[in-house]
Amino acid sequence: MQNAQKPYLGFSLLEVMLVMGVVLVMTGALVPSVMTGMQNYRISASTQEIASQIQSARQRALRNNAMCSFLILSPTRQFGIDVNGDGNLTAGTQDVLLNLDSNVSFADLDTPPAGISGESTLSTGNKTGIGFTPRGTLTSVSTSGTPDFNPANFPAGGFAIYLANTRNRFAAVTVSSTGRVRTWYSSTGTVWQR
Repeated sequence: MQNAQKPYLGFSLLEVMLVMGVVLVMTGALVPSVMTGMQNYRISASTQEIASQIQSARQRALRNNAMCSFLILSPTRQFGIDVNGDGNLTAGTQDVLLNLDSNVSFADLDTPPAGISGESTLSTGNKTGIGFTPRGTLTSVSTSGTPDFNPANFPAGGFAIYLANTRNRFAAVTVSSTGRVRTWYSSTGTVWQR
């Protein structure tokens, strides 16, 4: 019996180039979708974190029988809980200081979610926030970040915090005058869904 050599099995250069072209076209079509998905995840995560920190501030006020505030530092894209009510978020103390996710920023929008009116927007300014009394009721926070107990300064509709990402997706965290925290999402900044 003779050993017959089998022909070399493989791919031609043309076949390899064709497959690479198909892979590149598919990758090019998927990258924008993946990037949009990542940014939508980041704005959703930031929104949930803000809502969680607001609820945590209220719980701390009740638990410690002391004033506690949730503060926003818009220029530095930071937010957190001012445990001692001194108007500052200080790293390395009991205060909680967090950063927004990348490509997410505080926004200033004009159209609140449905059923919300007369709210105060907390997304602008150097330092704004929501205060909680030792009984867990809402109070305003002055521009210095300290509690403001003047009822005339409290918005009838509660508070709203707006976020935006670079792909034109928006989110809102609303806190009603009774302390109910809700999250909202929008692709236009005017029509909101939960």
